[in-house]
Amino acid sequence: MDNQQTEKTVDPVSATSVAPVSHQEIIHVSELVLRHPIMVECQRRIDRALALPAGYDILLVVGPTGAGKTTLMSTLLSSPVGGGLALPSLARALAPGAIPVISVKAHNGKTFPSRWKALLLDILKAVNPALFELGKLSDPQSTRLAYAGTMLEKVSIPRLLSLVTEGLRLRQTRAVLVDESQHLAPTACAEDLRLMAESLKDLGSNAGTVLVLFGDYTLLDFLGVSAQLARRSSPIHFRRYMVDDETDYANFQRIVFSFSKAAPTLLPFDQLSGSLHLLYFGCLGSTGTLAQWLERAMGEAILAGSPSVTVPLLEATMLAGIQYTQMVDQINLGEEKYAKMFSPLKSLMASVLGTALPAAPAAPKRAHPQLKPGQRKPTRDQTGPDEVPLAA
Repeated sequence: MDNQQTEKTVDPVSATSVAPVSHQEIIHVSELVLRHPIMVECQRRIDRALALPAGYDILLVVGPTGAGKTTLMSTLLSSPVGGGLALPSLARALAPGAIPVISVKAHNGKTFPSRWKALLLDILKAVNPALFELGKLSDPQSTRLAYAGTMLEKVSIPRLLSLVTEGLRLRQTRAVLVDESQHLAPTACAEDLRLMAESLKDLGSNAGTVLVLFGDYTLLDFLGVSAQLARRSSPIHFRRYMVDDETDYANFQRIVFSFSKAAPTLLPFDQLSGSLHLLYFGCLGSTGTLAQWLERAMGEAILAGSPSVTVPLLEATMLAGIQYTQMVDQINLGEEKYAKMFSPLKSLMASVLGTALPAAPAAPKRAHPQLKPGQRKPTRDQTGPDEVPLAA
C-alpha cells in the first residue's frame, strides 16, 4: 500500500496543479465555430449563388490567410440537407446515393497537368470511392480494372475528365468546394493559368456543378484570363476586420467575448477586454489567426501553472516579426488588388473614358404649368383679335 501511495504521489498526471477544466477549455476553443458577421455574409452569398437556376461556373472566395475560409467550408458541409447546403434548390427529393456537395483540397505542382490531374483524381475519389477501393484489391496486371485504384494515375486527362463529369452528374452534385485553391492559379506561367481557368469553367459547365474555390487573392488572376470566364465567375471577399471601422471593431469585441465564454477560466473577458488592441494587431483582424494564437497562449498558461492567460503570455506566444512582415505584405497587396479590380462602376468607366460620366439628363420642363380642371389653355383656347371667326 505504501508503494502504491508513493507511485500516486509522483505520478505527473495527478501531480499537476492545473484543473482538468482547463484542458477542456482548450478543446472548446479549438472546436468553436464562430458564425461571425463576415462569415455569415459570405455563406449567404454562396447560398444565393447556388440557389440560382443557372448559377455560376466558378465562385472565388478570396481573403487573407487566417480569415476562416476553411472554417466556412466546414459550415457549408455541416448543413442538414444530405450533408450539404440547406438550400431550396437542394431540398428537393434526391436520388439514392446523391452527394449534393463534396469538398477536396488543391495540391501544388510544377505544371498545369500535374495540378489538374491531382484535382480530378480527388473529385473522382469523392464521387466514386468504390472505384478506388476496388483498385486496391485488383491485380495490377489486370486490364479489366485499368481505371481502378492506383491504375487511375495512368489514365489520360481527357478520359479522367469524362469519368469525373459523369460521376458528378450521377451524384447530382451541386457544388464542389476546393480548399487551398491558390495552388491552382500560379502566376509564373500565363499559359498554365489560362489552361487551368478554361478547364475549371468547362468542368463546371459540362457537369452542371458550381466550383467554389477558397484561397488567397491569387485567385483573382482567373478573372483576367477571358471575358467569358469573368462573366461566369463571382468573387466573394472573405475579408478581415478593420480596426478603423466602428462596426468592425465592435464585432471583433464580440468575437473575443465568444472565445472568453468558451473558456471562462483561462480567458476571462474582464482581462482580455483591456487588451483588445493587442489582440487585434496580433491577429491582424483575422479570426482564424486569433483562435490559433489563443490556443497557444492557453497551452502556455497550463504549462506555467497560471490560472489564466495574461498579457505577458499573449506577448510571448505572438508570431515572430518575419511572420508578421510576410502576412502584412500579402494582406496589403491582396486588399489593394481587390480594391482596384472591384472599384465602383462609375470610377471604372471614368478611368476607361478618361473623363467623368455625364450626368443623367434632367426631365424636360413643361412649357406651361399644369392646368387645373376648366382652366383655359392660351395656345389652344385663343381669344381677342387672334380668335378664329365662326362659320356663318
